[in-house]
Amino acid sequence: MEKQVENFGLANRLASVRTVSMTGAEIVNNPDKAYEMIVKLSDTCAQKDGASCVILGGAALAGFPAILHERVSVPLIDNLAVTISTALTLAKYVPQPNRNQQTPSPKMGSQNLSPELF
Repeated sequence: MEKQVENFGLANRLASVRTVSMTGAEIVNNPDKAYEMIVKLSDTCAQKDGASCVILGGAALAGFPAILHERVSVPLIDNLAVTISTALTLAKYVPQPNRNQQTPSPKMGSQNLSPELF
């Protein structure tokens, strides 16, 4: 994770990477335990690592920021919500190519194709 952040040129913005010891299935089956773990880790990130916010990654943690925001000292960011929001924004504002104006692919030779494939 740290290497990916570094590759994006954001290493100086990363306070730490911490993980929960539960699997996604365990989080879904025991959310109260996961809540406690996230609150503790988030406060550790803020107090020991100097984080000004905590990004919660993983689909099993989706929705946790809305539930836990009053229990932690820094803002929690739901990475799934951010991903969906970004995708919707891109779908709405990024121009789509005009398929009618695209240059067709050059004709290429072929051998032994049935007439239906021409």
